[in-house]
Amino acid sequence: MLGGLYARTMEKLTGDFPSLHPDEDAAAVREQVFRSLAGDVREDWLQKHIESMTPHYLLSNPVERIIEHLRTMYRAPAGDVQVTTAYHPSTRVTAYTVYTLDRIMPGLFSKIAGVLAASGLQILNAQISTHQDGVVVDRFEAIDLDYEGEPPPARLSGVSATVRQVLLGQKTVESLFSHSNRIGSRYQKPEGMPQEPTQIQIDNDTSERFTILEVFANDRQGLLYVVARTIFELGLSVSLAKITTSLDQVLDVFYVTDLSGKKVTRERRLEEIRARLAESIEEFEAQSAQP
Repeated sequence: MLGGLYARTMEKLTGDFPSLHPDEDAAAVREQVFRSLAGDVREDWLQKHIESMTPHYLLSNPVERIIEHLRTMYRAPAGDVQVTTAYHPSTRVTAYTVYTLDRIMPGLFSKIAGVLAASGLQILNAQISTHQDGVVVDRFEAIDLDYEGEPPPARLSGVSATVRQVLLGQKTVESLFSHSNRIGSRYQKPEGMPQEPTQIQIDNDTSERFTILEVFANDRQGLLYVVARTIFELGLSVSLAKITTSLDQVLDVFYVTDLSGKKVTRERRLEEIRARLAESIEEFEAQSAQP
């Protein structure tokens, strides 16, 4: 199973793999980051924020990226929303990193995904990180379908500004969707090709820390937002999301916990999650098919 293969790979990449020693490895990363930034930022501020970082975050990001995140957080106004961008020419991928606090608005992940979808971006990967002090660092990797090469600065700043406006409550994702002509099918099937049914698979064996949701569905611009919003409405927290697209099919893999940070294990609850996700996707597909 593709999702299971990805999940087992991510166990190694995120520090959730049993052969690693996450606490020891995380402590080593903290020490390296502290040495790199000592003298550049206030020591008490640096110590506080480094200690609040989870082992999962520390072990799933390169040290250079963690240092970049801390520098941005240090410069950002407290309680605001900061968005940075970085374009990678070799892959045509633009990374949008959002910095804020978890108390600013519920459902941050789904709302950011919604803004990017309404703006016409194809999301490839998302890493969701909430530190123990409530600081949120969410990183989305996406391809901008409107540009062959690097999106111009006005495009990057425009998308970033919209993310900020939505998270500050100045706009809603629903209003963006209602004014966007991008939401719906991105891939037109050749005539006669059957439409594959939606599949929801739940894996509680691969990861010791997370319940893994695997969503197989027909590709639609805005689908990730619909799935992420449903996950939020179900009272689940997403720590990692991976999106894989092949022609007209998409595989979305989500590492989730309940709001207490634990795996979801009750069978009735798992069935509810599966049914709600399938229902939301089918409703979205039906709406997308309307002329």
